[in-house]
Amino acid sequence: MRLREGPSPCKLSDVATCPTCRNRFDAATFCPRDGTRLVGDVAPDALLGGRYRLIRKVGAGGMGEVYEAEHALIRRRVAVKILQRSLASDPQAIERLQREAQSTSGLGHPNIVDTLDFGWSDDGEVFLVMEWLDGENLDQRLQRSPTDIPTGLEIAAQAAAGLAEAHDRGVIHRDLKPANLFLTRDRRGAMVVKVLDFGIAKLAAHHTKLTGTGVLVGTPNYMAPEQAFGEDVDARADIYALGVILYELVTGQVPFHADSPLAVLHQHTSRMPVPPSTIAPDRGIPHEVEALVMRCLAKKPGERFASMHELAQAIEAVRHAPPAPAPAPPPAPSPESIDDDDLLRAAGVRGGRRVLIAIVLVLALGGAALAAFLLLRDRGSRSAPAAAPPDATQVIARVSDAGVTTPPADAAVTTTPPLDATSAPPPDAVPAREPAWTHRGKGKLSTFRAEIATNPRAGEPFDLRVTLADLRGAAHDAGHDGALEAALSIAYFKDHSIAHTSTHALETDLAFLAPVALEKPGKHHVMITLRVDGRQVDRLRFDVLVGE
Repeated sequence: MRLREGPSPCKLSDVATCPTCRNRFDAATFCPRDGTRLVGDVAPDALLGGRYRLIRKVGAGGMGEVYEAEHALIRRRVAVKILQRSLASDPQAIERLQREAQSTSGLGHPNIVDTLDFGWSDDGEVFLVMEWLDGENLDQRLQRSPTDIPTGLEIAAQAAAGLAEAHDRGVIHRDLKPANLFLTRDRRGAMVVKVLDFGIAKLAAHHTKLTGTGVLVGTPNYMAPEQAFGEDVDARADIYALGVILYELVTGQVPFHADSPLAVLHQHTSRMPVPPSTIAPDRGIPHEVEALVMRCLAKKPGERFASMHELAQAIEAVRHAPPAPAPAPPPAPSPESIDDDDLLRAAGVRGGRRVLIAIVLVLALGGAALAAFLLLRDRGSRSAPAAAPPDATQVIARVSDAGVTTPPADAAVTTTPPLDATSAPPPDAVPAREPAWTHRGKGKLSTFRAEIATNPRAGEPFDLRVTLADLRGAAHDAGHDGALEAALSIAYFKDHSIAHTSTHALETDLAFLAPVALEKPGKHHVMITLRVDGRQVDRLRFDVLVGE
């Protein structure tokens, strides 16, 4: 590829300034201290590409540096991206940047940055010229404060509209993230979202691979599972990335966190995200918004929205839908409609009529046994002393364990003396039972042990006990001050529906006990969010298998 043609090299005049160290130097192209390109007053014959005067450096990315500049003839302010010198000799990098110009210059969509020019100078510098935008990118906006849900939906809607236009032209972004969504204002003051940096976009219509085999291009926090695996991607990878951004907009955090980029990629490919309403229960996230986000984040591309147009329509439908009315409380049952099963279930007793039948049978059998014993005792009283009758109190006590707390008014109760201290079994006679299930794990600021006394079964309640240890930093201080609370969420692995949520204050031993009942058999994802005054300080994850 022949790169050098056109105007003379770009040489700065005697008033050049380094935008990094802010020192001024004599005529030169790059700062002798840090290698940054010098900017400032430029001689007429030393303009970049013969047309653009650089004013100041405004940013840098993986492809190069971005400068505020001015067209020397028409005085139009523009943004100029100059490819890094280390990449300027890479034909693939240059071709990718050129395709960025070709891909975006013909789109003309209000939500995509307008590309104005592409060229190179005689000294080998390749540059891309775009419209100048006043404002900030979404990443900068989120660092200042979280957005409310209506604003987040508006940002996502505008980004989806611009990406839908790009997809129609065969252009896939493949590196969508908050830093590539720019927020500016139109003349009326309304917010406008611009999608930036199609520098690693792929022209799907031509099926070219400019990034090379086995090279991952993208940002781990927003990368679709198929992209993390290095597979060919289509427009649905952008749908996944926009779903991650929308998740962050409505909850204030991305769905997956880890200590390394590879660990984040592993979570994208192997773990389901916790529903937004569970992560941020105080934000009032509507069910329709949550369903939309979770569909975008489906692991399989075929389970996401079929196109960016479909996603854009879904976002608009949620934005303009009337607020859902609060569900009406169930009517109070009349005395005639109250069923025994309802009462037992309300009291925490399972089994309904089966329990009542068992109680009646036990009482009947106990009464029959007592009557038979009295008859035999009467017949044999002349020849042998009678054995002590079975204690009816014990029979009724066993029935009480099934849910009956008082005997019938006409029941004949025979009392027996209580066991004394010498006849009672010693405390150490009953060995301590080991829990049937245990799991040890760790978060960023703590380790934990989770245990269940009995193997969990579908529909049967059980107690989940979690004990923290090795607390560090904010978690340690809050734990010992009694300000640490645990928000528990359990989701079913097949449809990711929430099966249980609860919040617990930690005991003095940094533990909590959560009564849980899971109706479906199979694997469940458990997430525990440790919070102080509503602020998350750590997150713990593990899985529980529920039997039939």
